[in-house]
Amino acid sequence: MSPFGLSLLFSAVFMPVGAMVGALAYGRVRRVRSLLADGAQARGVVTRLEAREMSGPSESGGVTFRSYGTTVYHPVVSWTTETGRPMETRNMIGRPLHRTPPIGT
Repeated sequence: MSPFGLSLLFSAVFMPVGAMVGALAYGRVRRVRSLLADGAQARGVVTRLEAREMSGPSESGGVTFRSYGTTVYHPVVSWTTETGRPMETRNMIGRPLHRTPPIGT
């Protein structure tokens, strides 16, 4: 196959995939912006920290090689809705202990 034909094949495959990923990302950004603009606000408190040891690249998950064996902490935030319903969420991003918000903040 000629270089032109190969580049045409790659563009025919990857352009629609890239457009689809871009459209999904755009929809997600619009959703987050709408929630920030129109959503209800609540004040939460860090109630606990969930510790997790980062696994190596051979185990499940894609972790950089420098993170292997590092313990990270995920803050768990609790709050109450306007209707009085208690809620709780765990931050998806784990950080070292010195960069994690302390309990009670």
